[in-house]
Amino acid sequence: TCERNKANAPFAETYWRIAVLNGEKIEPGERQREPSLVFRAGKQPGLSATAGCNRLLAGYARNGRSLTISPSASTQMA
Repeated sequence: TCERNKANAPFAETYWRIAVLNGEKIEPGERQREPSLVFRAGKQPGLSATAGCNRLLAGYARNGRSLTISPSASTQMA
């Protein structure tokens, strides 16, 4: 058996490319950024995400393996 290679990346301050969402493969649209997510560390941890031309911003809290995302704000550029 071969164990799949896994990156040893930290949770925060790492660029996470969104490749699959709800079991469906995601590809960027023409002239759009690739879907991604970044969790920021600090006194007020936050996250930013993009899935095309719009961005999503929110806060988050971690407790062990649990992740809670606070209400978010989004741009409406399209």
